[in-house]
Amino acid sequence: MRRSKRIDPTHPDIRKLLVIDRQNTAWLMEIVEKHGWPGKTLVGEDGAHSAWVLVDSADHDVAFQKQCLDLMKEAVTDKEASPK
Repeated sequence: MRRSKRIDPTHPDIRKLLVIDRQNTAWLMEIVEKHGWPGKTLVGEDGAHSAWVLVDSADHDVAFQKQCLDLMKEAVTDKEASPK
């Protein structure tokens, strides 16, 4: 059986990715604060899916993830987000 490799958070490439991830999260927080969940009507189906991907990778901000989960539940009810 193969062992999974551990990611070294001090590696320069990983550090760059972490910085980009935090910048993307901050940008999405501004969108959510201004418009609520960016649903299909606001950003299209691909944009709504991309917003979910950004939230999914925002493990450094669990409170924001929980906030978005609540907003996404409403968006699914309103047909503005996919339940997938």
